[in-house]
Amino acid sequence: MTEGAPFDAGFPKPPRPSRRLPWLEPAFQRQIKHLNDAVPLALAGVMGLGVLVYFALPFEPGPGPTLFVTGLMLILAATQFGRSRALRWLTLLPALACVGFAASVWQAQRLGDHLLAEPVYGAAVTGTVHSILWRPDGPRFILSDLTSNHPALSPTLRSVQVKWRGNRPDSEAAGKQPRDMLGQRLEWNLTLLPVRESLMPGGFDFRRQAFFKGLSAYAYSLDAPTVLSAGQRSLNESWRQILRARFMKRLDGDAGGLATALVVGLRGDLSPPAEAQIRAAGLAHILAISGLHIGMVTGALFFLVRLLGAWVSGLSLRFHTHRIAAVVAVLGAFLYFTISGGSVPTQRATIVVALAMGAILLSRRPFSLRSVGIAALLVLVVQPSSLVTASFQMSFSAVIGLIVAFQFAEGRSQQQQRAPRRALNYVVGLSISSLIATAATGIFALYHFQQLSLLGIIANIIAVPLTALWIMPLLMLSALLVPLGAEGLTLWLAQFGLDGLLALSALVSQFDFGLLTTRDWPALSLFLAGFGLWAGALLVRPWTLFAVLPAGAGIGLAMLSPLPAVIVDRGEGLLAYGAKAPFVGLGDRSGTVYLASGSGFAADQLGRYFNAAVSTCAMDTCVINIPANGVGLWLTTTPQIAAHLCQTEPQATGFTLAAAPRAACKREQAVDLRQIPRTGPRAFALESNGRVRIFQAKMTLSQRFWTMDPNL
Repeated sequence: MTEGAPFDAGFPKPPRPSRRLPWLEPAFQRQIKHLNDAVPLALAGVMGLGVLVYFALPFEPGPGPTLFVTGLMLILAATQFGRSRALRWLTLLPALACVGFAASVWQAQRLGDHLLAEPVYGAAVTGTVHSILWRPDGPRFILSDLTSNHPALSPTLRSVQVKWRGNRPDSEAAGKQPRDMLGQRLEWNLTLLPVRESLMPGGFDFRRQAFFKGLSAYAYSLDAPTVLSAGQRSLNESWRQILRARFMKRLDGDAGGLATALVVGLRGDLSPPAEAQIRAAGLAHILAISGLHIGMVTGALFFLVRLLGAWVSGLSLRFHTHRIAAVVAVLGAFLYFTISGGSVPTQRATIVVALAMGAILLSRRPFSLRSVGIAALLVLVVQPSSLVTASFQMSFSAVIGLIVAFQFAEGRSQQQQRAPRRALNYVVGLSISSLIATAATGIFALYHFQQLSLLGIIANIIAVPLTALWIMPLLMLSALLVPLGAEGLTLWLAQFGLDGLLALSALVSQFDFGLLTTRDWPALSLFLAGFGLWAGALLVRPWTLFAVLPAGAGIGLAMLSPLPAVIVDRGEGLLAYGAKAPFVGLGDRSGTVYLASGSGFAADQLGRYFNAAVSTCAMDTCVINIPANGVGLWLTTTPQIAAHLCQTEPQATGFTLAAAPRAACKREQAVDLRQIPRTGPRAFALESNGRVRIFQAKMTLSQRFWTMDPNL
């Protein structure tokens, strides 16, 4: 060795110091590890973006070009999959967005143009009773496999919801129970009505919802149907109707309707006041069969089998009882799924439970963002239209929020504690879970329903344990005892819990100070808020702070979004004026809506839109002064009054439901509803000079399967 030369013993050279900031290195490692677990959720978000692009288009895309572009993107992604990671993701993500877009196109094309456009009177329609829905004023029959010789009816009609306005089908005059009509082939003389459009621009689209549900029209009849053949009944639907009949017979008051909603998903037997109280108390999620109910059923079965295994020592020594319990829980979840109606939240919950129990069978972690992401991918592939529904958004946001919060609490040490401390921890954990779920779903609740119950956090502390430990076990046991006719005792015990839940909702709904209300939001604000929640689930500290930016931008956009001054609808014969309400108001809701004419349902929807009470104009005429600029506005349904107002209020702008006299009213003074196209309602804003301009914030003139033809 040369003297003075550096000593080299053959050891590897020390690593160079990282150019990154050393305090960020652990955060990068945690982020990479977290993304590996949340890859399915990230892919589901990209697929959802393709679904949103489909719904944002103003025209219906053709299946040919869609399949060609999607296939091309998939081939490109497959060829680049084995190359660098950057190329893999740069080609995979656009391909997955195209898959979401193509799935939406395929679902719409499979349904076809089946919505009724114009009313049809006195049409003889032949159809099969597929299912029965219950309402306080009687049942609704869903007819499918429709045929008719009426020239105005299209052969593409898929299903019709019929209300029997003559003799009640469950009366002695009809001679049979409604559930006996399941599967029968009927000929019925019907009056068919098209599904209404949204009552305000950008409001809830009833026709789009009906289109993707396969509902072509509503109908009513005064005559009894003629039975052509008995047909074959659906065993699942027959069992649901039998359970509903037994519950309504054994349980008193609204307890029967609540039990029917919890077990078989038929909420029509619950009276409107009771349902309104449950919603106002923040307990509406109990009515929608979702992860809470599936978790109650599967959790009870899982721990019951484990308990039996612990009691029988020979069984636990010979077999893995936790795996047997997982199989029994999955079977129970699928059985509950079949009798509950299979809504989107139930689909998501069943998929998540199946994945969780499969993970237990493979000795893996049962609950993670990976399972939620896989569930979202499966739902979006099968029913991509569910992405724009409140049930999909609120159910997935609640689960994502709870899983992310659970991951923060995993590091806490689990020590053996006494029973009082465990009970206290249960109450605290339930309160925190309710707070997290409310925060995660709050933005979506404010967008869709314009209100959010803060007292629901407190109500859930009592309602969830009551439902999980008392009501649901007894109701599920009663469902198993129905074939034996021995459900009386269990339903008698369940009555106390159901009455307690109804009393709790009635008590909490009386307090208005816990109700957070807001006015209408633009769709872009919902997208930004949802994107912020999705990004927050994919990021870890300190990167989570970046997810606050889009959510805050969505809320700010909602605060700055203007409201129209006037809404008119030629089909409803509706005129409404709304004062600009605050973004968020506690207690008394400011703003006023004046209704000149229209149905009660329309008045309720306008009240939700403006977040205000609805009042009727006296004598079908309203004269309104706007204090901000002194410009007057009048609404009337009488031509003579319109002529008088045009002469006495020359600076005001008026809206009429009839033609205003030309000699008295100039063209710019009055807007005639007969000149409003049938492409949906129109919204107008008043400028400072008294001129009326079309409100463009949420105008939609797209031509899709579910939009009305403007030429009709």
